Amino acid sequence: MLAAALALLLAAGAADPEDLRAEGVRVSFHPGDRSLADLAVRSAADAKRKTTAVLGTPIDFEVEIALLPDSHYRRWVPDTRGEWSAAIAWPARRSIVLNTGRVNLANNIYETLLHEMVHLGLGVIEERTRRKFPCWFHEGAAQFVVGSIFRGGGGEVAAAAAAGGLIPLGDLCDSFPDTPGRAELAYAESYEAVLFLEKTAGPGALKKVVAAFSEGREFSESLKAAAWCSAAEFEGRWLASVKSGPPHLLVYLAENPWMILVLVMSFGAAALVAGYARHRRNRAALLRRWEEEEGGDGA
Repeated sequence: MLAAALALLLAAGAADPEDLRAEGVRVSFHPGDRSLADLAVRSAADAKRKTTAVLGTPIDFEVEIALLPDSHYRRWVPDTRGEWSAAIAWPARRSIVLNTGRVNLANNIYETLLHEMVHLGLGVIEERTRRKFPCWFHEGAAQFVVGSIFRGGGGEVAAAAAAGGLIPLGDLCDSFPDTPGRAELAYAESYEAVLFLEKTAGPGALKKVVAAFSEGREFSESLKAAAWCSAAEFEGRWLASVKSGPPHLLVYLAENPWMILVLVMSFGAAALVAGYARHRRNRAALLRRWEEEEGGDGA
């Protein structure tokens, strides 16, 4: 049977596609993407090892990676993800498809592949158990394993909580919002929720949830095996922790220290304008007093 990644390249019109293999990874690519393929095969092999260690479930199959140009990537990736994503996991084919228009030698391709490798590992478990992880857990786990690709959403989550605009985790089980701002908040909430799981239930909680789910348990039962509470109870505890955390402005400034300089400059500019206005008022009052005094002397 023709490999899925190779089939994608042939459908994309690639002339004489090539492939590289290393440590259970196969990368298929157009000859012009050889340097990127070299980097991808090394990165994917390491991502495969790390994903296996963190999830606790072996990725004991060959992972195929196809490097596709942007136009063909959009054609093959469903819904709006093709418009903004750099890669997508394809569990049914044990494959990851990379968009060479958005992933290149200057990017951290390792983080991208590691993120998708987590989706691939969880997707294969879903396929075997015929159950679905909630979307928030899927995305939160992928971000947690990478540790940096979507880091920095705590301020956004805290601000949304302060404004009463958080998206309930229960609404993020089947899909994420389509609008960019709400989608970004959904990703940030997912990461913060899994981070909260690891902090409160202890290191390795993520692995415990995955292990219980792999045994055929429902997600809420799997979560209880790690966090000693149901999905609804977990959401309540997480929500309480967000609302009782540091003021959202402080969280935001901690994640975006450059904003401190912006605020200082803004306050400085405001003080300068206020000072100048006060100087103008004082000067006008002084001139009026002089005029009044001169008028009185001449009477």
